[in-house]
Amino acid sequence: MMLIKLLFTACLALTLGATPAWANRERVVAVVNDQVITQHDLDQRLQLTIRTLNTTISANQRQRLLQQSLQQLVNEAIVKQFAASRDLKVDERLRQSKIRQLEQQYQLSPGSFTTRLGALAP
Repeated sequence: MMLIKLLFTACLALTLGATPAWANRERVVAVVNDQVITQHDLDQRLQLTIRTLNTTISANQRQRLLQQSLQQLVNEAIVKQFAASRDLKVDERLRQSKIRQLEQQYQLSPGSFTTRLGALAP
């Protein structure tokens, strides 16, 4: 049922007519239960993805990345809502351990993963 609601909302958002630039930013592109995902949220995620790739992309690639970014935002909202409903928390030691693993895997100096991640933020 939630998926049908999400698809309906996404289709409705895509079929709306052209809006002024200022209004487009806050245009709703998806709703996950009671959480709204706006065009601005989607644009930010897309820009983060493109910066991470650090390469020029074609219009077709941009469209695919846009769809993938929207799907990621929806998935993240679902996981966050589920975790909140079960009062789940991330163990800080586990988080730090995973960061150290990633730094080793990608041969990064200690602390540089978090620094690089922060540099990607808008």
